[in-house]
Amino acid sequence: MERSLKGLASLHIVSASADGATFPALVLSKGAKQVKLYDFTTPPPVLRTFGAGEVKLGEGSSWNHAKAMGAYGDGELESVIAYLKVVVGAQP
Repeated sequence: MERSLKGLASLHIVSASADGATFPALVLSKGAKQVKLYDFTTPPPVLRTFGAGEVKLGEGSSWNHAKAMGAYGDGELESVIAYLKVVVGAQP
């Protein structure tokens, strides 16, 4: 059964504040020395790394998965799905 990327559940996106700006983020790791996160300000998201004291994380964000997917046409999303199938299939 084919699934649409537009129908996927939203990730747990938080509000991050760093470098004088607040932005939607997906936290990958949060350690004593550093925080790694994806900045969802623009597509595609950007991987950023901060010192633990350089970024403040807050619950919730105005980011919306459905709105972000709306920037892409169905044909573009089908291409992404095809690519992901190849990448996943190529993993040992």
